[in-house]
Amino acid sequence: MHSPAPPQAIEPQRLSIHLKLANDEYGTEGETFQLYDVEDAIGAAIEPAGVIEGHEIGKGFFVIFVTGAHPDTL
Repeated sequence: MHSPAPPQAIEPQRLSIHLKLANDEYGTEGETFQLYDVEDAIGAAIEPAGVIEGHEIGKGFFVIFVTGAHPDTL
């Protein structure tokens, strides 16, 4: 008699959220500080389904990196 296979671990899925800045560099003065609040709000909204892994600023975008088990839920 065979035992059922153990459930496979779910690999974390990553997605990135690209927010366009006011210019093609690093945004206007103070713009990124406002986006930190947006990043915090996204982090609170996706709990417990995922977490914010960090962000990147430049080339005209504020990019937020999110990781979670189910990207559709995020």
